[in-house]
Amino acid sequence: MHACALAEELQIGRIVIPPNPGMFSAMGLLTADLVYDQARALVERMDLIDTGIVESHFQEMEEDGRRTLSREGVAPEDTVLQRRLDLRYLGQSYELSVDASDPFDADGLGIAVEAFHRRHLELYGYSAEGEPTEVVNVRLRTVGSVFKPKLKEVPFISEKASPTGFRLTYFEEKESWVETPVYDRGTLGADSALMGPAVVEQYDSTTVIYPGWRAVVDRVGNLVLRRTKP
Repeated sequence: MHACALAEELQIGRIVIPPNPGMFSAMGLLTADLVYDQARALVERMDLIDTGIVESHFQEMEEDGRRTLSREGVAPEDTVLQRRLDLRYLGQSYELSVDASDPFDADGLGIAVEAFHRRHLELYGYSAEGEPTEVVNVRLRTVGSVFKPKLKEVPFISEKASPTGFRLTYFEEKESWVETPVYDRGTLGADSALMGPAVVEQYDSTTVIYPGWRAVVDRVGNLVLRRTKP
């Protein structure tokens, strides 16, 4: 109901409303990949560190990660391991996370330090390649891929969308009540277009299309709103 109002406030010109917005978070929960994060504290200068110790931490966490996701029914071929290191300049109180190689060896150490310098430059506008760096945490993310269902396409409807009725609706921009057409979302097919002001009703949500906005239904049923005024 408040999407257009928020978009106006934030100067956003495009809004995508999924077919079942009231249940969208539940769909995301059911289709989200399983993620198991681990971290081990290891504070040591990178130019003095024993790469074998870092590698042993990674291997132990990988074994634990695979075992944990296996208990959740994730097949080995659907498991992805992502190695990371938390690095900082010596003396800093905050760190940045960068990718780590598999296996983690002398070459991987150098690559991680270079990645840290680049990331520091991107975020803070400077890097200090001559300064020593240190690792703070060794991290592993184990991801179990979950089957993603294909989105169902909605049919095209050649007829122009017809409102089910009209309702007086108050829009703060106009500071008045406006007689507004009301549409049943279930009757809207792909490429159906609505000009605001309009109200779109469905079982789990109500969408209010503000004046100066246009809505079009895309191929998989998303209601895509775009601002038409400057």
